[in-house]
Amino acid sequence: MCHVPQIKKRLEISGISSEEYSWKSDRIKDGAQIDLIIDRRDDIMNICEMKYTDDEFVIDSKYEKELNHKVEVFRNEVGSKKALHITLITVSGLKKNEYSEVVLNVITGEDLFI
Repeated sequence: MCHVPQIKKRLEISGISSEEYSWKSDRIKDGAQIDLIIDRRDDIMNICEMKYTDDEFVIDSKYEKELNHKVEVFRNEVGSKKALHITLITVSGLKKNEYSEVVLNVITGEDLFI
């Protein structure tokens, strides 16, 4: 969580008060885990997934379903009415394809270490 200020700067939400935490489902067998949640005071939560690859990260149909499952489980268990924005944090960026639109924001290594 040491890069939260850089993440918020890249998302252009530095001035918005927020709480940051990770989350794991305990209630169901096929639960979910979220690497980082930025719970913002403007009624939005950034659901951040962190992936390391040497090349651009590729979202396939299986991973798209997994992301949607995580968001659904989180919303059902937490009961939040806030908008949930999937944010991908990855060193080398995201490869655009028919599944990549599930991600609203992409943060790269350059964004974190400038």
